[in-house]
Amino acid sequence: MCISYDYWWSYFTSCVSTIFLSDAVFTSETSKNACVFLGAGNSEYNREFKESFIKIALPIGLQHLLITSLTFVDSLMVGQLGQTEFNAVSLGAQFHFIVNLLIVGFSSAAVIYTAQYYGNMDLKGYRKSAGLGIISCLCIGLLAALLVMLFPDSIMNLFTKEPTIIDYGIGYLSIIAFQIPLMAINLPLAMSSRAAQNAKLPLIVSSTAFSLNTILNYLLIFGNFGFPELGVRGAALATLLSSAAGLILYTIAIQITDHPLRGSLKDFINIDKAFIVKVFKTGWIVVLHELFWSIGISLFVLIMSRFRTDGYTSYKIAHTFFEFAFIFAVAISSTASVTLGMLLGRNDIDKAIDYQKKYAKTLFTISCLVAALIAISSYFFVDLFNVTANIKRDAFYSAVALSLLLPIMNYNGLQVTGVLRAGGDTKAPALIELFGLYLIDAPILYLLLKYTNWPTPIVIIFGSLSSLVTGALLYKRTKSGKWAQNLIDENVV
Repeated sequence: MCISYDYWWSYFTSCVSTIFLSDAVFTSETSKNACVFLGAGNSEYNREFKESFIKIALPIGLQHLLITSLTFVDSLMVGQLGQTEFNAVSLGAQFHFIVNLLIVGFSSAAVIYTAQYYGNMDLKGYRKSAGLGIISCLCIGLLAALLVMLFPDSIMNLFTKEPTIIDYGIGYLSIIAFQIPLMAINLPLAMSSRAAQNAKLPLIVSSTAFSLNTILNYLLIFGNFGFPELGVRGAALATLLSSAAGLILYTIAIQITDHPLRGSLKDFINIDKAFIVKVFKTGWIVVLHELFWSIGISLFVLIMSRFRTDGYTSYKIAHTFFEFAFIFAVAISSTASVTLGMLLGRNDIDKAIDYQKKYAKTLFTISCLVAALIAISSYFFVDLFNVTANIKRDAFYSAVALSLLLPIMNYNGLQVTGVLRAGGDTKAPALIELFGLYLIDAPILYLLLKYTNWPTPIVIIFGSLSSLVTGALLYKRTKSGKWAQNLIDENVV
């Protein structure tokens, strides 16, 4: 007997819902207090919140957990080649990181409207805004791919002057250039699907694609089972092939199901000038925000790699493992973005504001627990990398330093990407975050690395102090309620 994936997914989520939603779980006052961040209680209102939380956050969390796990394994495999190869791939991937976040910016600009249109059950508007996101992202992807093909050496020279690392990095970029346009389509498809409260499809596609990527890495990096031993080029080729597989899966799944993205080509490209102006009147700030934020983070990497090669390696190892700490942040922020956008699209302003408070409590509580777990377990994980004892030691302490900052970093991310953007409030959070990054963190980091011999973990802490300032300003902005706006109302210009 063949039972569909939907059957098992429904069974799994119903079990989780039973655990979270059962009144028996909340019989004692202690249990109620412990679960307050999930809105525990008997009211239908709180039950609705938890059901929406589980429906969206659970698959996104599982997706990010799998992606992070497989990415970590991929980093381990590249790390086995040596410190030079590891740094080459890491630095070569920085341009990819900038392009990725630029694409996220265009996708997010469109999804602000996609979620609100779907909340109002306007599928025509939903597909039109999704189409605008896909077209915009593809244009950026093609342009970025062309730049990588023409100037791979110039890109690597931005981050390092070591010839060996540059050579390896050029080899990596020469292949990864062809993957960028595929990523530029996959990402807005995933975000548009989530905006329609369908987080299962991105979970299935990304799980399959990243599993394939890990298998191909094992075969192509080391030349196992008769495959050519390609080293860092093998890592790039694995990424390219898995992204192509992901796009094929998205296309098939959308066409054979009743997914909201299933429609005629005209539904996605019939975009009038007035609509483009309306979307980008709100969204251009998001695009610039993601662009300059990614450049700022890359500036952090550039400063670190230029002044301390070993320090950069230890930081990158710590951050590779630390990605696990962001799983809950990504899940809850994505859930908030979708749910709040839909509520605002239905003009349910009061409920959106209340949900925002619940999301903040949830994420902050979980982040504190995860930070402690990451700080302890990182002691064992740094030994998995083929680097010197000093680098392993600094990597461990760097992970501890990052753990101290985790709760406030996750809170900031939730307010920017999950809450404020849901209502089209894009300018204030962009200015707040970029102010901290460029005028506080970057100068402090540069001065400490150039004029002191402070240990890398201490430098990381002082180079991230803007998180505290940013958090206070974002809290004030969110509390004002100015973000809670319906953007699809015909009276909104």
